[in-house]
Amino acid sequence: MSFFYDDNDDEDILFGWEFDTYKGCYVRSGRFCAPFPRPTLSRFQQVDVRPLYVRNLPGNVDEYGLEGMFSPFGKIVRTRVVQDRYGNSKEYGFVWFSSDDEADEALYWMNGRWIEDCELYVAPAEYREDRQARWEAELEQDVDDDDILYGWDYDVHEKMYVRIFPPRDCAPFPSPLKSAGPAQHNVRPLYVGNLSWKIDDNDLYNLFSPFGRVTNTELATDKRGASRRFGFVTFATDEETDYAMYWMNGRCIEDYCLDVELANNW
Repeated sequence: MSFFYDDNDDEDILFGWEFDTYKGCYVRSGRFCAPFPRPTLSRFQQVDVRPLYVRNLPGNVDEYGLEGMFSPFGKIVRTRVVQDRYGNSKEYGFVWFSSDDEADEALYWMNGRWIEDCELYVAPAEYREDRQARWEAELEQDVDDDDILYGWDYDVHEKMYVRIFPPRDCAPFPSPLKSAGPAQHNVRPLYVGNLSWKIDDNDLYNLFSPFGRVTNTELATDKRGASRRFGFVTFATDEETDYAMYWMNGRCIEDYCLDVELANNW
């Protein structure tokens, strides 16, 4: 380790410290704190150091804040927070260190760390050629080859399904059932559980609209208006309901695997 502290009990190197996203630095969160880490900086900057990919950032963290968040672990060459076309954070970004050792140190201590109720996911970034090789390997193994949404993922920021593979490798985007008849009365809704905190009513509609005519969505909220992470989706016919339940039950959206089934006591 490149830090001067006693790690015999595997104590958190940032014990007693909390990152303040408004100040862009760490502040004491209690009376008892570990010594603030002082990394041994590399004398020479390496070339082609693989950046760290950081996901699930608080929405108010900018590039200055991202640098302050990772600065205890080494010399930061560059940071980037990815934004949408309106300039809003897409809640992920990249951090470039001056050496692989510093990047590994930051990865060890920051992956899984909670910052303002957000659990960070930190991993080495994939280069384009690595990503292409992984896609080709998955295609050779026929991973999820029969999935109707293979190669598509739901983006909560764009509020739509987006391609995650090259177009030629994606399944055709599903069309609603043509065989579904006229709208029925008293169609039993679907219960949708284990939703991400980021999902709202519009997302719930957009998630299920490829499978048929959605007539109603209802996201359960508490008295403060915060999501309770489950909701209900009603289709025009039972056939469309069964079709959506078949393809969406167990599907992972924002790292949460959905629980989709017919609602009880409706």
